[in-house]
Formats: sequence, structure tokens, C-alpha cells
Amino acid sequence: MVSVYPLGTTIYRPEKCDNGYTLVGTSPRGFELLDMNGTVVHRWQHRGEQFYHYQLLDNGHLVLQETEWDDAERIGLGQGHLREYDWDGSLVWELALPQRYFSCSISKRLDNGNTLTAAKEAIPPRRRAASTIRGCGASSRF
Repeated sequence: MVSVYPLGTTIYRPEKCDNGYTLVGTSPRGFELLDMNGTVVHRWQHRGEQFYHYQLLDNGHLVLQETEWDDAERIGLGQGHLREYDWDGSLVWELALPQRYFSCSISKRLDNGNTLTAAKEAIPPRRRAASTIRGCGASSRF
């Protein structure tokens, strides 16, 4: 891709930085871990068709929310999953959410090893059009 903007790390002053790594979702099925110079130090591939929230754990594992769609339009009738991949990209843990439910925030790995997440239901367009919210004396359709 041609760009008028410089790519990569343009100014890096180690003495003025909190040095570390940056995890970037790079494509529909991949992640890259970058060092402070913009060098890729590790890559992961994942199984889902689309990802939303992701987190690198202290043990080097990657936890992410993925979606696998049941319909070509991808209008919210898919299957949500929380999955954990090890450093080598092998699946080590998975939670398939109920059909049409999606994790709506990054999961939190608790000290006891459990994983906490919140989920929301995707409402099909036919049901969504008929939904009514009432409050403050008004009625709204959306």
C-alpha cells in the first residue's frame, strides 16, 4: 500500500518510554506482537471469522472473543466464542456461548483461573423492528 505517511516507528527515545510490547489485530484471522521498534516478535492465527476483544495473558496465552457466522449477511445470527490460544497458537480453552449471544467486553481471567465475561443477545432484524422502549412517558420504536 502506498502512503504519504511514514510507516513503522518514526521516533523512539527509550529513556522517555515505558518500554513494552503492543498486541495488534492485523487481519480477520491474525494477531502480531510488536516491540518498541515496530518489529514483529510473534504472530498468532485464530479460528474465528471475526474477532472483537483480545488480551495477552501473563503466561503468553492469547484470549479473544471470536464470532462464527451462520449467514452470509453477518447480521448477528452467528455463534460467539471465547477462546484461549497458547504461544504456539494451539487452542487450549474454549467457551461456546449460546446461539446468538456474544461476549460484549474483554474477558477477565480471575486469580482462581476462572474467566469472567458479559454477554449480549443479538436480536434478529424482524424482532428488532418490533422492539419498543418505553420510559419517561414516551414510546420509541427503533
